[in-house]
Amino acid sequence: MSHNPTISWCVAIVLLTATAFAQDEKVQVKLPASILAIRAPKLEPPEPGKPPTSKLAPELEALKRFGGRLYGRTRKGTAVLGFDSDREMTAARALVRPTKGFAVVRGVVPESIQVFTKYMISYSYDGENKTPNRTGLDREGLRKLELELLEDNEFASFLLVKAPSGFSQSAAVELEKNPGVVFVEPDYEIVLEPVPEEKSGERPAQENPVDSHTQDREQRDFSISALAVIPNDPSFGVQWGLTNIHAPDAWDSSTQSPRIVAVVDTGIDAAHPDLTGNQWTNIAEQTGSSGVDDDGNGFVDDIHGFDFARNDGDPNDETLATAPFPPGHGTHVAGTIGAVGNNNRDVSGVVWQCRLMAVKFMTPRHVTLPDGTVIATSSGSTSNAIRCIRYAVQNGASVINASYGSTNFSNAERNAIAAARDRGVIFVAAAGNGGPDGVGDDNDATPHYPSSYDLENIISVAAINRLDNLTGFSNFGSVTVDIAAPGQTILSTVPGWSPNAPIANLSGTSMATPHVSGAAALVWGHPLHAGRSWKEVIGLILANSRSLTSLSGRCVTGGTLDLAFLAPPIPAAGEAYASFNSRTVRGSMALHQIRFTLDEPMFVHVTAHASADLRYPSRGKAITVSLSTTAGSSGTLSDSVTKVTLSNRGVKDEFQTSVGLRLAAGNHVVFFRIDPNDSRGFLANVGPGTIMVEAFGRSIGGVLR
Repeated sequence: MSHNPTISWCVAIVLLTATAFAQDEKVQVKLPASILAIRAPKLEPPEPGKPPTSKLAPELEALKRFGGRLYGRTRKGTAVLGFDSDREMTAARALVRPTKGFAVVRGVVPESIQVFTKYMISYSYDGENKTPNRTGLDREGLRKLELELLEDNEFASFLLVKAPSGFSQSAAVELEKNPGVVFVEPDYEIVLEPVPEEKSGERPAQENPVDSHTQDREQRDFSISALAVIPNDPSFGVQWGLTNIHAPDAWDSSTQSPRIVAVVDTGIDAAHPDLTGNQWTNIAEQTGSSGVDDDGNGFVDDIHGFDFARNDGDPNDETLATAPFPPGHGTHVAGTIGAVGNNNRDVSGVVWQCRLMAVKFMTPRHVTLPDGTVIATSSGSTSNAIRCIRYAVQNGASVINASYGSTNFSNAERNAIAAARDRGVIFVAAAGNGGPDGVGDDNDATPHYPSSYDLENIISVAAINRLDNLTGFSNFGSVTVDIAAPGQTILSTVPGWSPNAPIANLSGTSMATPHVSGAAALVWGHPLHAGRSWKEVIGLILANSRSLTSLSGRCVTGGTLDLAFLAPPIPAAGEAYASFNSRTVRGSMALHQIRFTLDEPMFVHVTAHASADLRYPSRGKAITVSLSTTAGSSGTLSDSVTKVTLSNRGVKDEFQTSVGLRLAAGNHVVFFRIDPNDSRGFLANVGPGTIMVEAFGRSIGGVLR
């Protein structure tokens, strides 16, 4: 794929000081007297299994070519280079003008600059023993490049360094020449961008065709079997997403999982009454001494997880007191995965009993978007997200939920997810919400990370609404997005800023992703799948997706999450048949009926079949066949409506329709109907035909008569 940035020629601007967020903390940064803001081409995604096409991130590539020092970038992604004098800046600007793909940008304001103080240098390994190739990257070598070593992260094969005076051109040149260096990148900031309410609808009809059976209905009727398990949680009835994925059917086999699900996010509200029962607990730290690393894992007092943003053992979710809507992002995600089910409180998670590990790297803050809008959200550094992944893997997580992302390729982040894969961990990532405009993008053309990395353990998740349509905000991609899940108006747990409102609705691919994370845990909790490998679990989830017209060509599976495959086989309670002979039909008519009695609530599958010989008109007639609970059309079961075209006179045309229903105990009747599609008459001999009813009950003793 190729990227062709728009080239614009502008006058350079001069800034003296800027207040900006530098990685994790707010700092006052003194910029040089002269700066250039330069737009650089996006990095081409590397081919599967190969290193990046360039050793330098786009901002560092601009630095290498044009000189100065790299201080940061704007919210729109332009590199901010500083120079000691106007003369040096003017010379650099002259170099930019004829360079293909690069452009000088004007109008940069101090508040829009994200200052880079930290960088990540990915290194390679030599020989069969895989010895780290860090030649020239020791403290002394880095000091010569005016870089300070902060951390050697062998888990993800990178060095975290600090550039107190800005990253120099000479450092970029020397690191690019170093044979052990794979990639150099800023420690990018990851920002959660809320989905505006006006952007949370479905896509226009011409882009996203709607199934005729759901076009005029507020919410699709998702049938669940007679064996479905319904929790007593008071708000379950409005958790449409759980019904959409057929979680109640799966719960008849299992509602729990022994696996740990790590929520890499803003933390989890440790005091939320619907989550406390499912918190992962580090027993050694819980029973140990305060202020001591009792289990020797390198972290002190990490009882329920760790906060890498504040470097302490309290990964509690936070909110902004001045925010119009407190984020609570991680708590909401955690509730969808594993809010305690059937405890007569609030909501239910996809898996009722599991272990939720809180691994925090984002904290609340206010952010200025490219259009100048100030929003309350949360953000964190890429290096801290990587630390979260390492912590989750090293402390036993089987699933990592990553409801975050950006358009910045990070080789270090990719290494961390690959290391998780090598340890059997599934990484479920949000496909993204389309960026600042809130309109979904094609990830095949504009990758979104980490969901777009070419790693087999990643499940990239788009969002659908309750009409089974891809939402307007959701990213998509026939190659880079795997599956969809419910992601609009999702009710789940939120931090307890109000004792009367421990739950709230949120929208986004962030909300779709935990449905899949919970599903992965639930698969491993199923008696038949407990011993499956991570590859097999992912295979089951993707292979059993429910195909949707709206997702055709929009994701790999063309479907949405469906847990019906986990439901146990339903014992048959009986069958009933009714047949009819040929009869002449001149218009709308109930062809035949079948009556039956159920002695308990059951799931019933009705199938009707017949043949027809068109008499008039002589060349084709469009009709509709359906099943109905009344002799007239008022009781038509919409999911049974089938369009049929009768061919030429003298030709026998076969047709059938079917529907699945949950019916109460008692007497029932179903009619087999035929209707013309227009007001013009027709004449046909219809029949013979049959109607068959198959009933499936919860108990073996259930009977259909």
